[in-house]
Amino acid sequence: MNPLLTLLAAQIPGAVAQRDLMRAKPHKRAAGPGARDSLLKAYTERAEKDAGSNSIQRLKLEANEAPTGAKLREMIESNDPELLDALNAMRYASHGSRYALGADGQQDMAKGQRMPSSIQYNPNADEIYLAHELGHQTSLNSPVGDKIRRLRDLVSSNPKLAVALGAAAGITPIAAAAMTPGDDDLDEAMLGTIALASPTLIDEALASKNALALMEDAGRPAQLGQRGRLAGGYLSYLAAPITAAVLGNSLGNIIDEDV
Repeated sequence: MNPLLTLLAAQIPGAVAQRDLMRAKPHKRAAGPGARDSLLKAYTERAEKDAGSNSIQRLKLEANEAPTGAKLREMIESNDPELLDALNAMRYASHGSRYALGADGQQDMAKGQRMPSSIQYNPNADEIYLAHELGHQTSLNSPVGDKIRRLRDLVSSNPKLAVALGAAAGITPIAAAAMTPGDDDLDEAMLGTIALASPTLIDEALASKNALALMEDAGRPAQLGQRGRLAGGYLSYLAAPITAAVLGNSLGNIIDEDV
């Protein structure tokens, strides 16, 4: 497959999700009060089972409605300083975990006690997005999910570690392509970069699995289109390693030809 086509295809899911998340008018299965309360109840019940004798992880919900098209045009024309914030998809679907401070005054993501998490969502968007963020919260109540999220947060908060992994993600496909004869080595390159991104990908996979379970428990089983939105969101996280693999693989094949 042409590397450019692979690269472009990897960007599509994120663009589609951005459009879905910024709904100004309610979706037919929007995350309004009814859906929100049902999902929160389902979360509490499932969290209590996963936590066992421990207290369940607490959270704070923040509802952010997206601006209408007319409002966005007004913000653009007036150079409104809040425009970038209004276009930030994180306002409409995000989960932030917090930790107690360590001796250095920074959040201790490795061993610190968990503090209440924050979830931002758009009440007009499909309820599956809120379910996904609650799926992240559900993971925090199990030992495995907690460790995976801590590792993900450690990587994202440590610039040196993030740079090292980013460099490795670029070097891996180049080396794989250079050392493998011919041009049919994109699969090895993708496997290498995906492995380096595994904490994020595993955390996202767990959140999606939990989201479907929460929807079922809430008496609102996910429809085919909602499952598709979950899949599209997951593909958006695959975009970065796929992009690194495609670009690195192409460069590696050039090196391979010259060796």
